[in-house]
Amino acid sequence: MSAVAVLDGRLVSASADHTLRIWAPGDDGRWQAVHTLEGHSDWVHAVAVLDHNRIVSASDDHSCASGSPATAASGAPRTLSKDHHARYAPSLSLIRPPR
Repeated sequence: MSAVAVLDGRLVSASADHTLRIWAPGDDGRWQAVHTLEGHSDWVHAVAVLDHNRIVSASDDHSCASGSPATAASGAPRTLSKDHHARYAPSLSLIRPPR
């Protein structure tokens, strides 16, 4: 696991296995993976939560990707949509719009 973000009381992890996983506490109090978002083809180094409907990630596959936990929960395809960089993307940061 290379990065973690908080999503509505759940956790989102980024991993060397090329996935993002959404974790929730189980009835026994232990964290369990409840959804997996796929689409990266290399190590995922960073993850951030934009809001309860959108997760973004950065990977060694030269891309930043976005996905929806709602899509993952619905059983729909869990593929991330990606935009590519010329080199790998080791991190990301959110920019809030001015108020």
